[in-house]
Amino acid sequence: GRLPSMLSMGSDKGDLDLEGGGAPLKATVALMHPTEPIQPPLDGSIHWRLISQLSLNYLSLVGEDSPETTRGLITPEGGKPKSGAPLRELLRLYNSGDSSSGEKHVQGITAVNSEPWYARVRSDQGLSFARGRRIFIDLDEDHFSGGGIYLFASVIERFLALYSSMNSFSALVARVHSKRKTYTLREWEPRAGYRTLI
Repeated sequence: GRLPSMLSMGSDKGDLDLEGGGAPLKATVALMHPTEPIQPPLDGSIHWRLISQLSLNYLSLVGEDSPETTRGLITPEGGKPKSGAPLRELLRLYNSGDSSSGEKHVQGITAVNSEPWYARVRSDQGLSFARGRRIFIDLDEDHFSGGGIYLFASVIERFLALYSSMNSFSALVARVHSKRKTYTLREWEPRAGYRTLI
């Protein structure tokens, strides 16, 4: 609820009381006032969109889009690009408070493609190969400021790795498109969940 945002701040004796005493502190002071809570939207569709995440994997996020969203577009690899609509829709669920900067970052995803990929895996038994997906995400530089594009791509890389199925992995390649040039921002190591494979 709203209780944390209703706390009084700025007392000479400190903002918070310590239970049990004995701590070698004179006072505990909050650096900032707690922010107001953000209430979730109450329309009926949000519930089904949240439930749909329970059986989500990264293939459904980088899967085929409708022909209308990719008509006439060709990727550098020669295939049809995906618009990134499923990934953008999922990220909008996490855009707390419908912030305009969050929406601008989500709109910065211009395409998402994937291809089968193999990677070497070291284990106690020796070296083996694992099968996974190499995911290409195209980002529009105009939707990000400063180093925000690298941070955003890093978060997406971790996010997609958590959706890897058992005995599989994902390896993200982030490409940036600007008015001047197109370049690869970074190619991440293959990752399954929290663990890098190489």
